[in-house]
Amino acid sequence: MKFSILITAIILSILAIVLLKNKSSNNNATNLNDSDYKIIKALKENGSDLSKPHLIDFFFDFNANEQEQAKTIVNIVKKEGFSCNLHKNDDGTYTIQANKSLIPTLESMQAITQQFKQLTKKNGGKYDGWGTEIVK
Repeated sequence: MKFSILITAIILSILAIVLLKNKSSNNNATNLNDSDYKIIKALKENGSDLSKPHLIDFFFDFNANEQEQAKTIVNIVKKEGFSCNLHKNDDGTYTIQANKSLIPTLESMQAITQQFKQLTKKNGGKYDGWGTEIVK
């Protein structure tokens, strides 16, 4: 009797963990406020072939006094295989435009977004998102 109660408790615990993991994954993938989700959805709705590589542009913004931080991010992002340009804007601020050819899956774009947000949190600046053109 004790053994069957223990087995039942273990099975229920495993089931609860699986359900919580699935709920968490579903929330990340379909969060309507998620900018990555919105962009992927817009690409699909506008006829982009999401099975093909897209040249994706990523943007970072820096205050006028953050030029060194911007240069640090350029070096880090280049080491990850991205092409990068650092621009000084008319108002003295800086923008990095990085790009790379990728197949834009929701999971991969969310991972890159998290990576770039953590990068700017550690090094300064602000990750401002990504965009790409429709690929047929």
